[in-house]
Amino acid sequence: MKRLSSFATLLLIIAVCTRTSATVHDITIGNNFFSPLKTTVTPGDTVRWTWAGGVPHSTTSTGGSPKSWDSGVTSAAGFTFEVAFTAGDGPGPFPYVCTIHGGMRDTIFVAAAPGCCVGTRGNVVLDLMSNCETITDQSVDVGDLTNLIDHLFINFTPICCSDEADIAPALPDGSIDVGDLTAMIDHLFINFPPLSDCN
Repeated sequence: MKRLSSFATLLLIIAVCTRTSATVHDITIGNNFFSPLKTTVTPGDTVRWTWAGGVPHSTTSTGGSPKSWDSGVTSAAGFTFEVAFTAGDGPGPFPYVCTIHGGMRDTIFVAAAPGCCVGTRGNVVLDLMSNCETITDQSVDVGDLTNLIDHLFINFTPICCSDEADIAPALPDGSIDVGDLTAMIDHLFINFPPLSDCN
């Protein structure tokens, strides 16, 4: 029982210290323009709009967008507004406009999953250690757990295939987080549920 209590404490500490790894894509809102146009993101990434100032603008999703957002109208130089895109938002596309200047239009695109996951989820050792080469060893063990911890909390080493490391069965959201770490610990040491197959 003491061992389980220590494990629960460790998970609580990890949850508090969780760090997400995602890319922020910057778009400038200037005098009647968005720049750059047609930004492509991957699930887990964030788009950040920054106002150049002087003229009032907004970034507002249109009725055809599967995700809704509205920055409100402002002309304040340096004002920023962010929207995170998750796998749950779907593939898009995500059109948006400036509500003041209807001719200011743009679209955010979500990159298709590269299909990098092979076999079952959870084998992240080779993703981290082999410069993203083809994975041949499909065993999931303590080495994978160690590397997932390293990715999330220690050296923040990138994982080549986020689909491979997105192992939480109830939260297949395209991001790598403490839920995936918990699922791997459960798989290896507690209830031993099987990991899901790659799609």
